[in-house]
Amino acid sequence: MNLKEIKDRADKATPGPWKVIDKGNTVKSFAVVSVAFDNSPQQMICPNMSPKTGNAAFIAHAREDIPALIKAYEAKCEEVERLQAAYDELNDFEKSQCAKLLAENSRLRAELEQTRAERDAAARKYKRRCRDDFDEILPVEYSGTTHHLKTVQPYYDASATGEKTFEIRKDDRNYAVGDILHLYEWDGEYDKGNSHYKQVTYCLRDVPYVPEGYVCLGVIPISWECAKDARIEWHGADWRRGDR
Repeated sequence: MNLKEIKDRADKATPGPWKVIDKGNTVKSFAVVSVAFDNSPQQMICPNMSPKTGNAAFIAHAREDIPALIKAYEAKCEEVERLQAAYDELNDFEKSQCAKLLAENSRLRAELEQTRAERDAAARKYKRRCRDDFDEILPVEYSGTTHHLKTVQPYYDASATGEKTFEIRKDDRNYAVGDILHLYEWDGEYDKGNSHYKQVTYCLRDVPYVPEGYVCLGVIPISWECAKDARIEWHGADWRRGDR
């Protein structure tokens, strides 16, 4: 369909409005005529049309219907163009935003990897320093064993303040000089969240000085930093799951 040709034909036609009039005396017929401003017939458009068909009414209304349809069609075309332009603009915006987000994601990933690498390098450096300084910081040479022991009140506080410098324990762990004791507060049912560290400097098992099956451990306090390397090296993060 060529819209321009249709518009040209409509513009060249006799100006409207058009109307249907009765024509004929013995045999009834219709004619389509243009009318003046006072609704009087002015120019014959189509004479002698049979009243048995709707052709006369179709032709008469076509003078106004066709321009109206052309106008409506052009309005829809403009709306389609406007929507297409809006869609294209939105699509371009989404593409640009997607590209920006992908670039930002790549940058953040690279930054995260760099941060992780720096963290791991710092952790390895710190761990090496702790390991290198470990024997110098600890009062006696570390034996390689760390014990995690429940300690109830009032003995926990006495140990934590340094008032109590020994531990009486069941001799079921093969305690030895150089062992680290991780003493954590226990209320008989739950871990209270408090803990501190001691290192064994002496072991007394002789009867009658201590009951058979028990051991008296001479201990001195050490810092968390001193015990950290041993705790991580030999027991990891899941020590609370093990034997207490």
